[in-house]
Amino acid sequence: AVDLKFYTPGEDSAADRKVLDAALPWIVSAQANLVLVHIDQVDFAGHHEGGPRDLRWNAAASRADALLGEILAAVDLTQDAVVVVSDHGHIRRGGHGGHDADVLSEPFVLAGAGVLPGSYPDVGMIDVAPTLAVLLGTNLPASAWGQPLTQMLALDETQERDLRIAGRAQMAEVARVYQAAIGGPEVEEGDPSTLYSIPSRREARERLPRLALTAILFLFPLAWTVWKRPKGLKWMAAGGVLAAAVFYLYYTGVEGRALSLSAVDGQGQILGSAALGSLIGLACGALLAGWGSRRLRDPLFWLTFALTAGYVAALPALWSYLVNGIDYSFTLPEFGSAFVGLLAALQAAFTCLAGLVIAAGLALPRKIKG
Repeated sequence: AVDLKFYTPGEDSAADRKVLDAALPWIVSAQANLVLVHIDQVDFAGHHEGGPRDLRWNAAASRADALLGEILAAVDLTQDAVVVVSDHGHIRRGGHGGHDADVLSEPFVLAGAGVLPGSYPDVGMIDVAPTLAVLLGTNLPASAWGQPLTQMLALDETQERDLRIAGRAQMAEVARVYQAAIGGPEVEEGDPSTLYSIPSRREARERLPRLALTAILFLFPLAWTVWKRPKGLKWMAAGGVLAAAVFYLYYTGVEGRALSLSAVDGQGQILGSAALGSLIGLACGALLAGWGSRRLRDPLFWLTFALTAGYVAALPALWSYLVNGIDYSFTLPEFGSAFVGLLAALQAAFTCLAGLVIAAGLALPRKIKG
């Protein structure tokens, strides 16, 4: 339970000042065993002031560092411990939420009473809560997937032994509960590798039927096309590949966005980018396919080419479906393939829709005239 609290709707420098002014008296008077101070202005600068490529982001980081200095001045590191962590970083344009290294790698600083000074290998975010629990002398979090960073803590042999026993028991219980919740295979040991294997085993089992469906969705249109052998098939295929290539060149080159959720500014942006990129790709691909077949005024050409280009565009979405499925109920997807799969699905949809509209636009005058 939270005994003392202060919240503000703001996220900028002024809001951080109010938060720290509220927290400092609690720190100085030792009214709480654990004080969480959320300094938010660097994130605000990432979202609203240009991100790391903007000097205002550097200024926000400097101000946040000064606030940390005030916190350190208020504590006694012979009796208190301070941990500095972040939930994420930012890519150059300021976004986050994807699989980018700049987003996933952040500093971890632990100092003060009970801490062994030194430089240590990278740690996981899931290890932060169990480590704080040890420093506080409380129980390990029941649902934690991580382990206490005992190599960073001043513990005697008895304490380390008790922690190992408690850690195994806690991990065994969370593995049992998690396995029962998602219906995965039974587990025998309560170590981290066993816990992590629960979702991976279920994923492997669920990929088998998806593999069959993916093969059908991939092979059936291909077999039908080869069997029908529509006029200008080679040019159609080449145009479809060009349309997909132009789409990604537009998204990454012209718009300057990474193939990552971090570069998405919102639903409107990704829909608009996908629609415009699909239209440009469709036009470029149709010029190539139509140049070979010389049928750019034929409605049937546009229907056939849109389906061909849509098929080519959808291939990454099929791969993402095989790897990740459609929804994510018990574990996170593989972020790279999931995002490219989303883009591919949008491109395929917009490509087919645009081809249908163009074909209708060409056929309607003929119908009226006829």
